[in-house]
Amino acid sequence: MPEVLTLNAGDTRTFDAGLASVQVGVGSVIVTDGHDSTVVKADTDTDTLACEGKPSLALYSPDGANVAVTYQDEAETPQEPAQRVSGVSAEVEPSERGDTGGNGGSYESRTLDELRELAAQRNIKGRAGLSKAELIEALRA
Repeated sequence: MPEVLTLNAGDTRTFDAGLASVQVGVGSVIVTDGHDSTVVKADTDTDTLACEGKPSLALYSPDGANVAVTYQDEAETPQEPAQRVSGVSAEVEPSERGDTGGNGGSYESRTLDELRELAAQRNIKGRAGLSKAELIEALRA
């Protein structure tokens, strides 16, 4: 199942795991591997980019965007379009990757602030004093 992200204007999100595709539902993103860059825009012929499993990609949103990313190991699953909404916020929706143990890649790639935000959404007590590893453990429990 694709991971749905909301990026504010000027946000950058990096991915160490290989991505199969990036689909933009609202706004636009620039996808780069450090050498080549591709603009992906919502509601155009270029709203989806096949990433062919390339690792170490970064998404940059100049104007804010809702994005669905599919990891290479999930590519066989039919892709659902990114949520189309009028507002863009800093909220990052929780992913199913890592929730049940799985390969756990998504929690490790998040910042401490992002993990604390997820912990707040799930009402995990004492989250402010937890380390990144402790937050990941609590989110997976």
